[in-house]
Amino acid sequence: MAMRGDGSTAVVMDTKTIWIPNQDLPLPPPPPPPPHKPWIAWLVPSVAIVNIVFFAYTMYANDCPARHPPGDVCILFRYFGRFSFEPLSINPLIGPDLRTLDTLGALDYKKIVSGEPWRLISCIWLHAGIIHLLVNMLSLLFIGIRLEQEFGFGE
Repeated sequence: MAMRGDGSTAVVMDTKTIWIPNQDLPLPPPPPPPPHKPWIAWLVPSVAIVNIVFFAYTMYANDCPARHPPGDVCILFRYFGRFSFEPLSINPLIGPDLRTLDTLGALDYKKIVSGEPWRLISCIWLHAGIIHLLVNMLSLLFIGIRLEQEFGFGE
């Protein structure tokens, strides 16, 4: 048996020389995985924008100044006018009245069973107030964009 400089041993079998590597040497590390192509998230920000637009529509449909007598104060009426929020005594989440949410498709089991199955979809886009909207959109953006960048859309 002959030895090479790398520690492998030669074994001669029927006029062929086979080099057997030394088992004491560590194997080289595997090659690194190919880099991911960068993905620009578009689905999650689009959903966030639709939620914000639908909340603006909800506030438009709510029309706080038309619902209350002049003595009641709608929150930020001076700046938002028709889009102003209900008083905190009516909605502590700073948003529309419950009747407006119900009109636009809030989740109500009795109404779904009685023939309004569209409420299962419409309630996804409704938010009870600006606090509810902010918490949902922040969590959607922080978690959803990272997930979309990692996994892409439809892959």
